[in-house]
Amino acid sequence: MKKNIIILLATLFVGFYGFSQDISGVFDTGYGRMNLVKSGSQYTGTYDGGRGTLVATLNSNKLAGTWKNSSNSKSGKFEFIFTSDYSSFVGEFGYNNSAFSKKWNGKRINSTSPSDILPQPKADIADISGSYNTDFKQMTLAQTGAKVNGTYDGGRGTLAATLNGNKLSGTWKNSSNSKSGNFEFVFASDYSSFVGEFGYNSSAFSKKWNGKRIGSTSPSDISPQPEPEPKPEITVISGLYNTTYGQMTLTQTGASVNGIYEGGSGKIVATIVGNKLTGTWKNSSSSKNGSFEFVFAPDFLSFTGKFGYKSSPPSKKWNGTKIK
Repeated sequence: MKKNIIILLATLFVGFYGFSQDISGVFDTGYGRMNLVKSGSQYTGTYDGGRGTLVATLNSNKLAGTWKNSSNSKSGKFEFIFTSDYSSFVGEFGYNNSAFSKKWNGKRINSTSPSDILPQPKADIADISGSYNTDFKQMTLAQTGAKVNGTYDGGRGTLAATLNGNKLSGTWKNSSNSKSGNFEFVFASDYSSFVGEFGYNSSAFSKKWNGKRIGSTSPSDISPQPEPEPKPEITVISGLYNTTYGQMTLTQTGASVNGIYEGGSGKIVATIVGNKLTGTWKNSSSSKNGSFEFVFAPDFLSFTGKFGYKSSPPSKKWNGTKIK
């Protein structure tokens, strides 16, 4: 009998201390709103900052696990210590496998169990398809559900994104120079305009990208339209250069370039296509003349070139570096 009582007490003791508080719910945190959901013995979650996800285990009042940002592919570990009523937590996180070095605190704004989440009807998704005047020229958006694809004239770019409420976030890419990165647009309540930011590669947002709607266009309106022939982007190369034949000053209007250089008191007349400047040169001091070709570096701060006399092909070196 005594042995049975001891076994019963031991079972109750283990059952009591094995009880785990369900912390499922929504929290305001240092990295945006976070939603935690219990899944078996683990918790999974999402948070707005970095469009991130987390996987963790609760041990008493300590939630520990891993986090990952889909916006920039950064990841690491974290630990949250909850208050006795589980209404808030103080936390820390670190990158990759490094020690915790950043704070991540949060406060509960409501409790949400998985059974509360699943049956909820989906919120209506606004249709933002249409054309917009933006900081990077005209943009056309086509929407299917929450997924949005678009094109914009500046850089002959494309974007792929997801609409969540009034926030459109995703990636952009320029076909003219192969630059790319992430962006986020926040639309006005009537979806007639947006204020936005973007960044290069996986860096934080640092540049503005605002826009205003000029017309609504459904995907069926966009698809059959013939794609316009892309126009090459023209880089302005006006400025002062140190060259093999003395200082040269270039002045550009559209694709046409005129210049003067010290060697031979000369002048040039040329056209730029992509990173290549081709044209003719003439020395007023000796009446010599001919053709030339300059190929600019990707940043357009220097060029390697050749020139020839009269109608002969360019064969002599003529290099330069921009000084202002």
